[in-house]
Amino acid sequence: MKRNYGLDFLKCICAFMVVCIHTSFPGIVGKAVVPICRIAVPLFFMITGYYYSNTSSKKKELKQIGKIFRLVVLTNIVYFVFSVMQCLLSGDSLPSFLRSALSIKSILKFVLLNDSPFGVHLWYLGAILYVLLIVFVIERKWDRKCLYPIVPILLLTDLVLGKYSLLLLGRTFPYILVRNFLCVGLPYFLIGDMLFRYKIRMKSRNTLILSVVFAGVTLAERYLLGRFELNTTRDHYIGTTFMAVCVFLSALHYEGGKESKIKNAVCFAGSKLSTNIYILHPMFIYVMAVFMKRIVKNNTVETVYGYAAPFIIFFISAAVSLVLYRISTGKKKTD
Repeated sequence: MKRNYGLDFLKCICAFMVVCIHTSFPGIVGKAVVPICRIAVPLFFMITGYYYSNTSSKKKELKQIGKIFRLVVLTNIVYFVFSVMQCLLSGDSLPSFLRSALSIKSILKFVLLNDSPFGVHLWYLGAILYVLLIVFVIERKWDRKCLYPIVPILLLTDLVLGKYSLLLLGRTFPYILVRNFLCVGLPYFLIGDMLFRYKIRMKSRNTLILSVVFAGVTLAERYLLGRFELNTTRDHYIGTTFMAVCVFLSALHYEGGKESKIKNAVCFAGSKLSTNIYILHPMFIYVMAVFMKRIVKNNTVETVYGYAAPFIIFFISAAVSLVLYRISTGKKKTD
């Protein structure tokens, strides 16, 4: 498969959108930006699904699974240590944290629903690991196409038990029941796989127009659910899926090549750094929050930082990720 630079570009944008979700802009700007940025993780799953045929044709499924498994273990160890450090610095009870994080309930939530007790965002790594394992097992006896019919069922389950649970069922449910490998990871992975398998395309202009339309639909959903006090903590709206697909199809039109240095840098960041940006950025959110609280005690500066925070955190995460990438590639060359 020829490398699609548009998807590399998109991965970088998605990494930035994840940072925007976890830092958020103040006031009405944040309320408008965050629902749009919720397409980031679905797009990450779709990109993995889009490339899966290539992975499968090269018989690299187990290599990919092994890589993600090692990443799940390593990141949870790192964030366990980081959580312990946070407890010690903040004066919170370390024994209480350990009892909670290592309880049977927390372990079951981690194993069954990808909910890491050390880093909320780490659910994505566990989810993609489970998705790859499921698809690998299915492929041993059947074609993974047999999973396609469950895509709308899983997406509807996400909506019914998630964002629309108050409207449809009159109650809310723990978000981890749907924010996991089953209701998010598997359907979006399969959508990406279908887009590649059936060579689904759309004119560039149409994808851009529809992306804007479904962004508007998403914001309208957020407003109406909030207006009637039916909003829940869940992430995804009806418009989220359609917006994600349209943005994905739009990215496929970008061929790359002799572009500006900025575009090439964005593609490089998406290809080589986006995973580490995703993993590391909560650490820098915490560090900057402590810095602003204890060192910078100026309301004006804090207000300005509120709007600049997503950009600052992203670039710090990208810089550290670049250093780690250079170190890892340097080790491989010496080996």
